[in-house]
Amino acid sequence: MGLSDLDSKYRRLLDEPVTMTLGLIGPDGRVALTPMWFDYEGEKVVVNTASHRPKCEWIRKNPRLTILLVNPKNPYHWVQIKCTVEKELREWEPGGEYVTKQLDRIWHKYTRPIRPLRPARSEDRREARAVCVRYRSDRHVRRTVTGR
Repeated sequence: MGLSDLDSKYRRLLDEPVTMTLGLIGPDGRVALTPMWFDYEGEKVVVNTASHRPKCEWIRKNPRLTILLVNPKNPYHWVQIKCTVEKELREWEPGGEYVTKQLDRIWHKYTRPIRPLRPARSEDRREARAVCVRYRSDRHVRRTVTGR
């Protein structure tokens, strides 16, 4: 099931600046949950993170993840997306401009700034390097309970 198969009331959670909860397997074999901003392009969920964060290595070791989006106005309206990493793109490698642009796009989705988050990639920039991970949707579960 792809993202386009979602009913519009669930797809809306993809379009709005809803913070997702990313579920992944940590080094101790237990599920680790982390709140993250995200975006999507067509059928792909897109997440950016800094390359030095532990979750980057955890994702590389086990590329199967679960994303949970909960409507902040109704916690009983949610969608869970089970996905698998399809591709990792690194800001410092050829084609890395895409990562910087995607990071700015996610930043804009959640904050609506007037200017980009940070300047375009440069070889001598030494701060955290961004990694963009694209996921394909394997299946999704959704639920809405009304009257609560």
